Amino acid sequence: MLSAYPRRISALLISVAALISASTAPADEPNLGAYLKARYSASAGEYIQASQYFEEAVEADPNNVGLLLAAHQVFVIAGEFDQAVVVAADGCPVQMRSLYPKE
Repeated sequence: MLSAYPRRISALLISVAALISASTAPADEPNLGAYLKARYSASAGEYIQASQYFEEAVEADPNNVGLLLAAHQVFVIAGEFDQAVVVAADGCPVQMRSLYPKE
């Protein structure tokens, strides 16, 4: 039973990496450097560093839903749940808001 656990974690991380790679770049490219550094850091498995770069990119383009979705995923992986909730509440689609019901 324990041997299945690492495979599940690996499958989850692969799924999240696929979702991150499918996200779009900021439309107006206000801070493309932070976005590219965030994507590279996430692809290298450096999720804490990626979350810092995504925070910069989101500040520069807070209305980009693809960017917000990618940032949300990285924040969750990095364990920055408070930041993930803020991003989900501020601009992500209704489906993401339902993940964090208001108390």
